[in-house]
Amino acid sequence: MKRLTEKELAARWGMTHRTLQGWRATGKGPAFIRIGERSIFYREEDVLAYEASSIVGGPATEPEGWRDAMRRSAGAFDLLSKQAKAPKAKATLIGLRDELRTLLA
Repeated sequence: MKRLTEKELAARWGMTHRTLQGWRATGKGPAFIRIGERSIFYREEDVLAYEASSIVGGPATEPEGWRDAMRRSAGAFDLLSKQAKAPKAKATLIGLRDELRTLLA
């Protein structure tokens, strides 16, 4: 697992490390690892995922296996909704299932 320091990521994106600090304080940006009080690292896979989710415009592309994963998730929500005893939980699970199926349409 490759890790980037705060300064390495800031250089990669052409911004200051202070911008990344502000993002962390407000919950923006990629996931990070804090070791101790001052050491911040970003896993390369989290950075790549954040970059991919930040693409604006251009042709829409789906990650490999995305549709299969969504179908399985919709099926799991369907099964859980049938087993749910609380009406609110059942309604929530059905809503999630329906949203996933809408994405697949």
